[in-house]
Amino acid sequence: LEKPVRPRALGQATEGKKRRLLAHRGLVIPRGFIGSFVRRSFSEAPLLCLRHESSKTWSTLETQLADRVDHIVTWYKEHLHEAPKLERIAKEAHVSVSHLRRLFHEYFRKSPKLVLDNVRLETASALLATSTATLEDIASRTGFRSITDFCRVFKKRYGHPPNEWRRTTTRARAQ
Repeated sequence: LEKPVRPRALGQATEGKKRRLLAHRGLVIPRGFIGSFVRRSFSEAPLLCLRHESSKTWSTLETQLADRVDHIVTWYKEHLHEAPKLERIAKEAHVSVSHLRRLFHEYFRKSPKLVLDNVRLETASALLATSTATLEDIASRTGFRSITDFCRVFKKRYGHPPNEWRRTTTRARAQ
């Protein structure tokens, strides 16, 4: 029996030799690209194969992630007035703080703080637009420590202080 001839492993050729071969064919490759491309390709290839092989499993995992994160955000909305810290949110979700961060980064591509701050501000803007509650009441309902803190964060996000924003929104709805 003959031994099959094994092609030369990609990693055996030097990067310079690979670059020269590709340059000969008219391709200019920046330094460091080939090695990182090959490493990345080999590390991601099995994952891509698995994803195509079992797309049903991936969709189930993605659905589980979405359900879990949606549950966490819903819980946060219900307890917004308590201004829960990340540790308490993680405890209620039965995960560690680092895992909670990972879940949010994977689902939203943002940190939990950014997402939860957005939830607080969206709730505050809805209350400003639909109710006659005072700023102090809205600030306490949305988990801000003080009116000053609420006004500063609100103005940074929307470009106007809450009272001014309320007036312009009320006028726009009246017309």
